[in-house]
Amino acid sequence: MIHRTSKSVFHCAMALALALLFIGCQSDEEKAAEFYAKGLEYDKEEKSLEAVIEFKNVLKINPNHADAHYDLSKSYMKLGRARDAYWEMSETVRLDPDNVEAALSFGALSLVAGDAEQAYAMGELATKKEPENHQGHVLTGRALQKLDRDEEAEPFYLRAVELEPEDSDLMLTVAGYYAGLPDGREKAEPWFWRTVEKFPMFKTRTALARFLIQDENRFDEAEAMFKETVETTPRRPNLDEAYLNLSRFYFSTKRDEDAVATLRAGTEAIPESAELLFMLATYYRLNGKYPEADELIRKATQIDESDPVPFLVLSAFLGGRQDLEGALAAADSAIAADSENVDAKLRRAELLVDIGFRAAGVEAAKTPEDNLIELANANEQIREGLETVEAILAVTPFHPQAEFVRGKAYLAKGDPDKGIDGFRKAAEGRPDWAQAHFALGSALASVNQPTLARVEIARALELDGGMIQARRVLASIHQILGEHEYAIEQGNLFLNFRPEHNETRVLVAQSLIRLGKRKEALRELNKVPADQRDAGVLFALGRVHANLGDSASARKYLLQVLELSADNPKVLRTLFKIDRDDKTNYAQTRDFIIAAAERNPDDGDLLQLEGMVKLGDKDFEGAEAAFKRATEVNPDDIDAHQQLARFYSITGRTDETIATYQRAIEVKPTSARLHHFLALLYEAQGKLDKAQASYENAIKFDDNHAFAKNNLAYLLADNGKDLDRALDLAQDAKELLPNDANAADTLGWVLYKRGVHGAAVGYLKESVENADVDDPALGVMRHHLALAYEADGNKEQAAKVLRTAISDLEERQRAIRSQGKTPQSPPWESEVRGMLDRLSAS
Repeated sequence: MIHRTSKSVFHCAMALALALLFIGCQSDEEKAAEFYAKGLEYDKEEKSLEAVIEFKNVLKINPNHADAHYDLSKSYMKLGRARDAYWEMSETVRLDPDNVEAALSFGALSLVAGDAEQAYAMGELATKKEPENHQGHVLTGRALQKLDRDEEAEPFYLRAVELEPEDSDLMLTVAGYYAGLPDGREKAEPWFWRTVEKFPMFKTRTALARFLIQDENRFDEAEAMFKETVETTPRRPNLDEAYLNLSRFYFSTKRDEDAVATLRAGTEAIPESAELLFMLATYYRLNGKYPEADELIRKATQIDESDPVPFLVLSAFLGGRQDLEGALAAADSAIAADSENVDAKLRRAELLVDIGFRAAGVEAAKTPEDNLIELANANEQIREGLETVEAILAVTPFHPQAEFVRGKAYLAKGDPDKGIDGFRKAAEGRPDWAQAHFALGSALASVNQPTLARVEIARALELDGGMIQARRVLASIHQILGEHEYAIEQGNLFLNFRPEHNETRVLVAQSLIRLGKRKEALRELNKVPADQRDAGVLFALGRVHANLGDSASARKYLLQVLELSADNPKVLRTLFKIDRDDKTNYAQTRDFIIAAAERNPDDGDLLQLEGMVKLGDKDFEGAEAAFKRATEVNPDDIDAHQQLARFYSITGRTDETIATYQRAIEVKPTSARLHHFLALLYEAQGKLDKAQASYENAIKFDDNHAFAKNNLAYLLADNGKDLDRALDLAQDAKELLPNDANAADTLGWVLYKRGVHGAAVGYLKESVENADVDDPALGVMRHHLALAYEADGNKEQAAKVLRTAISDLEERQRAIRSQGKTPQSPPWESEVRGMLDRLSAS
């Protein structure tokens, strides 16, 4: 055994200390250089995440390191993080304007981002620094086109071709430029032909054929060119695409038999082409020939068992057929083919989430006392699917498909905020992905954000007009927003494909009713065959007949619903409204409600109905007990608190009315709806300062609370207070409720108060035209319109509006008298009659 002397230990320690000292004294410049070298090494090894870390380390030391910014931008691009790459490229160009390569990349990204001005600036910089670089001229030309300066782009494209005459892509770019100009086809065609003559290959012939196909008089020439492309293309993958292009041409010209024959010929010529099999399978699927489609896709999976793509296509096909287990098996086969394939892992994760959520739903249906969300959270398949996604995102943080599946998983687990976050990131990562926008819109609608949901669903349909389910969802969103004409339009578009979908037909009927088109609504519902009418259709029929005044028919349908859905509170509430003034039928309806409440002592809706019945019986003690019990069994139900508050109000117990709302606000202090109702109560009592404060609270907790904004604007205008604030609020409310008569009335009234009488007339006229004929506020709206007409110098039109208001009122009063009742005079009547007398006398 060798023993070290103390001297050797001393030398060893000194050497270590010197090494540490050397490391510790390394300069920032040396550290940056070391980090940069590591980043380049990682980039060379295709380890982009590691490269990002090293380049960022450089920039922490030296934020002005232009090369680090540029290399970081390129690493971000490899990771699909275009937004981050855009910023880094901008910094590169700022720090090193001589880096033409970076300027060109930054310009190209600017075009994608929609910043044509920036792209043009980069094109100018590149052509100035390197006038012989054709790419700068091309970028400038494209930027000019984006800026709608098409004619100015021509010399740049021509100069680019002059600099690179052997570049077929450039010649096609010029041909495409001319083809896109108004009346530019004559100039474009020689360029296409010249390119084919100089570069006779798949790409140029295909471009010429696509140019020719735009003129239906030249279909024969286009067909010949597509055929020539097939005949002259020697190998894959272009040969596959040549067959596909010819088949697409035939499909587009309604020659399906020729298209199918072309695809079959392609599969015989290239039996190893999965793409041709997929195209033929798609044709069979769209024509309902599912066994044939299934056979072709499975055949594609046998071409190369190490290729996961055919298995993923099979998984998608089976998933579309609702065979989730089969789709999962196909996804497993894709993973077996390539264990590192991220798409396969994500497909499996998505199917696990779908299967798990379906299983949770089935379990919840079996045992209603079990909460669906709790079952979903406990489901192992959903958990496994989410774990897979989180693992992928840990490695690739910006992966749109992974974010999409993550959104589905969290939505299934009852966490809509995280679900929406996932869908939003998916849509931002892939802006042209219709399904991501659809999922985001649907999720936003589920959390009561219809305005934002409408934007996303509309974007999905803009990207893919064939998303039929998106039209159904959009129809329901339009209805929620009061946009009934659009709801009807989208609902009917959906029904063209799914005429048996009763729920959407009911929605269309409901919107027709809101537009006062009751008979059209009835015709719509009667399209459903009698033997296919479910509870929803029967209920809608009952309500339409009730609106038409046909109580007997209404009762017939509502009683049928009760047979299918016993103790249904919505049906019983509608029967109560129909029968409460009918001595013949009310006793039966009353007994239905009391019995239903006894059978369901914890149903808050039925307790509210019981309270209403007992209030009508003058059983105030029983009514109060029922209303109180409703708030106890469901303390979060705002309607229950409102019913109790109304009871106190009817019985003259004002303080208890307000106290009820205040207690409800204690339970849900951020409920804009409760603050809104408290404001209504204060306003009705003339406590306008408190009403204003409560309206402000409603807006504070929900900036999109259109009704609170509308009412506060009206309150401020009616009292001549803060008309600037009133105008802002009224404009917001009108934007949120574009077809609402009251919103138009409020905005018109504010403008009238501000002295802008011409604009006021426009909005007030809109309010009168959009109001329901039964709207009790219609008389006030007409009075406002008459005042605006008068202020705008049109007294004749003002008098005409007033006479219409009086005529309509008198007709209603006659109808009430014919029933042996005494009509009430509305508050606006005396003012309207007085104004009409004044105008008639002038």
